[in-house]
Amino acid sequence: MALRTKQVLKTFLAGGDARRPEVEQRETIKITLAPEPGVSPSHKPPVRIYVGTESAQFRAERVFVWSIKRVRDPARCYEIHLMRDFAGFERRLWLTGFTNYRFVIPELAGAQGGAIYNDADQIYLQDPAELFDTPMGEHGVLSINDHDTSVMLIDCEKMAALWNWQSAQDTRNRQLEERMRALPGLWGPLDGAWNARDDEYVSGESALVHYTTIHTQPWRPFPQDYVYQANPASNLWQGIEDDADANDFQLFDAANPSPAFNSVPPANERKASSFLPDYLQLIAETQADSVYYCTLDGASAQGRELLQTLPACSVQLGTPGDELTHAAVNDVADMVAADGLQQLPDLDIPWLLDRLFKRAHQALCVGIDLSAGKLPYCPADPLWWYAQMVAAGRRYPQVHWRLRVRTHKFPFRIETHHWSGGALLRSPPRIWALLSYKSGHASQAMGIADALGWPYETRKVTRQTPRYLAALLFSLLTISYKRLPRGIYPPWPDLVVASGWLPSIVARWIADCNDGNTRLILAG
Repeated sequence: MALRTKQVLKTFLAGGDARRPEVEQRETIKITLAPEPGVSPSHKPPVRIYVGTESAQFRAERVFVWSIKRVRDPARCYEIHLMRDFAGFERRLWLTGFTNYRFVIPELAGAQGGAIYNDADQIYLQDPAELFDTPMGEHGVLSINDHDTSVMLIDCEKMAALWNWQSAQDTRNRQLEERMRALPGLWGPLDGAWNARDDEYVSGESALVHYTTIHTQPWRPFPQDYVYQANPASNLWQGIEDDADANDFQLFDAANPSPAFNSVPPANERKASSFLPDYLQLIAETQADSVYYCTLDGASAQGRELLQTLPACSVQLGTPGDELTHAAVNDVADMVAADGLQQLPDLDIPWLLDRLFKRAHQALCVGIDLSAGKLPYCPADPLWWYAQMVAAGRRYPQVHWRLRVRTHKFPFRIETHHWSGGALLRSPPRIWALLSYKSGHASQAMGIADALGWPYETRKVTRQTPRYLAALLFSLLTISYKRLPRGIYPPWPDLVVASGWLPSIVARWIADCNDGNTRLILAG
């Protein structure tokens, strides 16, 4: 309850939720799985599945659809409708960003035929066509109990008068469920195998697994809100995501971008890129001979001119739109730089990052500017962009990546968040082990550093707590820092190992001073 109260207050005070884009959809985003080539198409009606989802669930969306592709009838058509960011709903009072969308399904389906409702945090282990073809008798809704609507089979004709766009906007979800229960025979029971929640999963019996406990969801969509713990079915979900990675599967791709991709306005070329210093630094560190610069930012014109003046370095320029027709994915460059992606639909970010990673031989640097205000298509949340880079980067571990996100910070400041990941640029890396004045913490840090197998240096953290805290505060306020004792000053390391409260604060301060290019291993 405390978390929900905090979330509601934050969204009202801030005028909206930064994790959700401002776009207001009035229809679903449909993904069609046509009959497989070489298979005689089935004469059965398409399997219609409506999914409640939001931008933060981008990994869950992808795994959900891939789980269907793995078990589907290859002769049948499947229509998967993503319900996200619908217009006219007061989402700030919801725990998820799609709570009431399920009650719009009868109207979305034209008040005809059947439809399945799923939350995005689910995976199919058996063909959903078996659920879709389940006889409903006189019932209008089938679910595992009359208080759980997270998986439903809906008779759209029978439910259209009760559940529709207007009632879903004006009425709380619990009241809409109560109205269903109030009419005798409208609700009917569904086999529990179609909604096995977390530890209810039974191998060989469960047809659908529902990761309903938010703080155990394996893809960890809200790290700012929860301390995530293990889920008994985590390996099952992760195995499906690994399979999707191995098959290069994305919901959308360059051959089939999202419906909103081509409606993005053209770039406004007036000012120089605020991320050029980051690009130039990485070019110098990698000693790149070739650079591909992909931009849709107003920062592009002068940035292109500057990049083209680089000595002994060929620069290729492009836009995200070029990736639609650029067939030569193996047309790589030593380093790839990209900015302006925040102006694109969030559903296109995964495939576009895939394209950029494939182009990068050594390194990729992405700059995202969220400081100008609300965005039409993408979340204005730095952690969402970090999660996108981590998800894409794990498929290309040989590429070093950096992410810079500029945000507006109250009242008049611009703040830049720095992250890095992927392959290290230096081998072996420069490593520091921070040794606490407490012997137990010092031995833990030394033990981890020894286990890494690389040479490392040690730095002592003394009992001068106020001095360390002052340095951390100065770095957070972007005020010039003073050198700390015991050799804690530039050149900064690639990796810091620390154990204990005070050494961990010093480690985070080092990472801030090094613009996020120092990675941390923290214990204790």
